[in-house]
Amino acid sequence: MIEITEEQIADWELSKAAYHEAAHNMVDERFGGAGDTVVWRSRSGNPEERAWRGQSHPRTCPEAMGAIALASRFSAPDLPANWRMLVGIAGLVAEEILDDDTDDAGAIADAIHLKISD
Repeated sequence: MIEITEEQIADWELSKAAYHEAAHNMVDERFGGAGDTVVWRSRSGNPEERAWRGQSHPRTCPEAMGAIALASRFSAPDLPANWRMLVGIAGLVAEEILDDDTDDAGAIADAIHLKISD
């Protein structure tokens, strides 16, 4: 049987947290926004919680940046009506790709649907 140490679990959770938060920022930037990502070690001491936590902090809103670009006669990417949902779900997609080592869109969508409905 393979033994996994607490440090290996923490390292894996650090990767998941970093990819999750980076995915939010990548999709936000695709639509013209900008932000910062932070990841930190959880200090709660609760073994049921993840060892690493993270947040994505938007600095500029894609809608505001698009309006500024258009007023300045620059082109701006078209924003889909559900852009906020796409930014939000990007972290789950990144985690699912890391967890299952798959790029099958149907399998990823099913797994995310299950997570959200739980």
